[in-house]
Amino acid sequence: MNKCSVLLPVFNGEAFLREALDSVMAQDYPNFDLVIIDDCSSDSSRDIILEYKQRYEGKINFIQNEKNGGVGLALLKAFKETNSTYIAQIGQDDIWSMDYLTSQIQYIESSDCNVVFSRVRYIDEYGQRLKDIAMFRHENIETLNRSEFFAELIGGNFLCAPSSVFKIDKEIASVVLQFWGYNNDRLQDFELWLNLACYYKFGFNKKAICNYRIHQNNFSKEEKRIVQGKYEFYATLKRVLFSDGFLRFLKNEEKKEELLKAIIIKIQLNIAYSKLLFMLLVEWCEYLLNLGFEIELLRFVMADYYNRMGLLSKCISNYGDLYHKINAYVLRPFHNPSLQFLMKSEMFECHSDLFNIDVNTICFIEASLIDYAMNNGLLMQQWTEGKVVVFCQEEEIEELKTKHPELLIISDEEPKKQLERKIINYIEDKTNMFATGFFFDYETLNSSIDSQLYKKIKISPSSGEQVRKVQILDLPSKLNCTFSTFDEDIDILSNDNNIYILESTPQGDVYMSIKEGMELGQKIIVNNQLYILDNIEYNREFIPVYVPFSYYSSNIYSNVVPYQHNSFMEIEYHAIVNSRSYRYMLKLKNFVHKYKLLRFVNLIDSSLRRIMR
Repeated sequence: MNKCSVLLPVFNGEAFLREALDSVMAQDYPNFDLVIIDDCSSDSSRDIILEYKQRYEGKINFIQNEKNGGVGLALLKAFKETNSTYIAQIGQDDIWSMDYLTSQIQYIESSDCNVVFSRVRYIDEYGQRLKDIAMFRHENIETLNRSEFFAELIGGNFLCAPSSVFKIDKEIASVVLQFWGYNNDRLQDFELWLNLACYYKFGFNKKAICNYRIHQNNFSKEEKRIVQGKYEFYATLKRVLFSDGFLRFLKNEEKKEELLKAIIIKIQLNIAYSKLLFMLLVEWCEYLLNLGFEIELLRFVMADYYNRMGLLSKCISNYGDLYHKINAYVLRPFHNPSLQFLMKSEMFECHSDLFNIDVNTICFIEASLIDYAMNNGLLMQQWTEGKVVVFCQEEEIEELKTKHPELLIISDEEPKKQLERKIINYIEDKTNMFATGFFFDYETLNSSIDSQLYKKIKISPSSGEQVRKVQILDLPSKLNCTFSTFDEDIDILSNDNNIYILESTPQGDVYMSIKEGMELGQKIIVNNQLYILDNIEYNREFIPVYVPFSYYSSNIYSNVVPYQHNSFMEIEYHAIVNSRSYRYMLKLKNFVHKYKLLRFVNLIDSSLRRIMR
């Protein structure tokens, strides 16, 4: 019977350590050892470990760290002490059922899986079962194929390390050493699962049970740990997506574009959580194209993000055009032929609205209107930053270049084929519209990434429901929106402060187009029910999909909503959707609609209101 090594990192775990040790030593699997590493505990953890080591002589290997190095380094050191076929992990506060190891190893031996997860039962600090908690989603292992599972895992960890056992073979043994250690302290198991998923199939064993304890010290809300988590999430994805294991996995995948699309969407959903992912996405697409993965989607994503960063020439050379038009203010009146040509350009969004001038706006002004422009505060600000192009007659050009050497001067005889590219080169070389702000100024970087605006979203109501009322929350300004089904426009009956009442619509999905664009993760109210971002679809463009907010929303486990608007932290978000009161509310609502009791409930409600008055 093959040997299994159980890894147990310990740090100040005296409160629950005895229960964890008892559950491991009571396992009915005969061939296992326990490797415990104490990470400089200041409580009685060391004494407890030595007591059990003496009691179970030959079964426990104890390592004492000389200084605290974190969970990642502890696991790395413990793993190096093993020479077993199977590896299991347990937390210092968790408990296994007696047949846990036997059941898990039998599952691996009887299947084509190298990694298996058990059922998770949540308990509190007193060992009492918690029924309204759902932190992990091991059922995804069963319902998703291998590629879908990997893409889902890219979006964030939903696997419980203390409920896992994995088999080590020659192919993966040397690679496992790269998953722990200095790389990760907060997300050490997340990187392990992603790398193992590149090599092996995962399994879900419903017979084995891991009791996962939830108590006050499970979560850290210190800012330094939050920042650390954001960095490690980025660093983990970068190491995995650039690894040889992933490249081999991708080469062997028949539906490469489907896999890449799913991964890209998961990364986009998490940019609001860790802004470093913005750059990762561009680097990764470039890397895959350089390796010969000629997939149109990669060029599409690169064009989108090149354009956002201000790498306009790279965008044009890879995509053939700009993905996003450049905001251009035109001072009227104008008669210059070059300026008239630009008004019809596909690269510039020309307008004459002074209040639509922002940091990413270039201004087009005829030479005859220079005096007016220099006496206008908004235009003068653009002038001092070099974000002005002056159009003149051919005989004026030398004089204007001498007088305004900091600006781009274009004559009415400029060849039309060169005109657009000349302005784009000027924007890249001489202004700070994109590049300077993105790469050197933190405030502009922050706003550049936060303002990933989507001009079209999909509202996906519950089955049989019509979309009649749409309200966009928490916006200081009014948006210009239109609505349609897949192939037909929908009339708007009224619009008051971003509350839209729609003409009668067919049942099913409705598309909302927003002229100004809307941030990823924006919450909206549809038919008096909260809708949240659930997914992003791709069909020649990325379209966010909004669904009703409910206990069963897949977005419960997404970081987008909590971090995008900072309305509530992730742990409070979980508390809402997993609470008994919320689930009771949903059941009550379904009951009322099922038996058509809404009018009766409203009657009771109005009667009670009158009594209260």
